[in-house]
Amino acid sequence: MHIEFSETGGFAGLSKKFVLDSNDLSDEKKKELEALASAAKMDMPNKKSEGAADHMNYDLDIDGEKASFDDLTMNNPLRALYSFVKSEVLALKKAAKK
Repeated sequence: MHIEFSETGGFAGLSKKFVLDSNDLSDEKKKELEALASAAKMDMPNKKSEGAADHMNYDLDIDGEKASFDDLTMNNPLRALYSFVKSEVLALKKAAKK
């Protein structure tokens, strides 16, 4: 499973991208990722709020299934997936520096 999360916007105009491949994870983490991605795909919004200039905007790609949303349209399964992906990407980067 290959997941890409792009995050842009906000007051400071941030731009970040988090890319995670399940092959880089332990079996336990891989199962957790698959469960979170499955839950997120069940109800992926594909809309952004109008006039949301200072909100964060997200583009998600789960194995070719794409969606775009923002802070206001991001649901709880997507928040959980985003948090997991971001955390794992940062942990993998930290481990690679050692």
